[in-house]
Amino acid sequence: MSGILQTICTWNAPLVGLPDGALENQVVNPASMGGVATGATDHLLLRIGLPNNGMIFPENDNSSALVVSANTSASNTFSYTYSAFGADSFRYSLDFGITWTNWTDWEDMTINTDDLWKKQNNGDVMGVENVKVFWDDVHLIVQYWPQSTLSSAVIAHADSGGHTGPARRLPGFLAREDFNAWCTRHSLNPPCCLTCFSPRGGSNTLWELKLMTTWPTFMQLSPFASSSSTTSSDFPLSTSYTFGDTDSDSTLDRLPPNSESPNYLDLSSPPYPYLCHLVLMNDSTMRWGLVPGG
Repeated sequence: MSGILQTICTWNAPLVGLPDGALENQVVNPASMGGVATGATDHLLLRIGLPNNGMIFPENDNSSALVVSANTSASNTFSYTYSAFGADSFRYSLDFGITWTNWTDWEDMTINTDDLWKKQNNGDVMGVENVKVFWDDVHLIVQYWPQSTLSSAVIAHADSGGHTGPARRLPGFLAREDFNAWCTRHSLNPPCCLTCFSPRGGSNTLWELKLMTTWPTFMQLSPFASSSSTTSSDFPLSTSYTFGDTDSDSTLDRLPPNSESPNYLDLSSPPYPYLCHLVLMNDSTMRWGLVPGG
């Protein structure tokens, strides 16, 4: 093949006793048996670990990577055990990322007895009293940061308590569209007028919404109600964000607040003779699609 550099030399060495994690291996000026050296320092990133190690397999973000044990007695304690070996620090959230703890050095197990668990156990947003959550039971999100990759992209999820439904990454998806006035008409009852996606039966990743409206139309998806769309205490009054599909590639996009690009899901008319669409959303890949019906 033209344009391909020819191999001048190869070098290999056995690696023994490596711990689990994302490891950086520096090869400094390797030389051949004849004494010819490369004159360069190579940085190799190796990932070693079990399938439940989020540092090695980030796609396994909602599995046994976290083991949560809850004690709902008067002590209000909970503990969780990590398996993302290779991370140097972490932080966690009990309200789907509305608020986070401070970054903490790595430890194999965390036992927490502070008021954060008590507030969540009482149905309050983490660190905010008298603002009720709309999801059931307790969901834990842990974000990891390793020195080797300098990235905090690895996130693990875990459910605890009485949650028996599909594994969750977000509390839900709330549809905002013309039929609910984009959740801006406070005269409607309930005030927020949000239409919720529901987990699809037998799936750990799919959310669905059956929709019949005037076609074509546009839609945005939001995990939370925004403070401007509701005055009810049933939803967390937080800075909300929305998903759309700016480039129409069937993958949800989240744009910064100062972006001027339109960010909507473009819902075309269902083909004849169908009247409605089943909107499907995969919270693992953030892919979405339409299935005609009705």
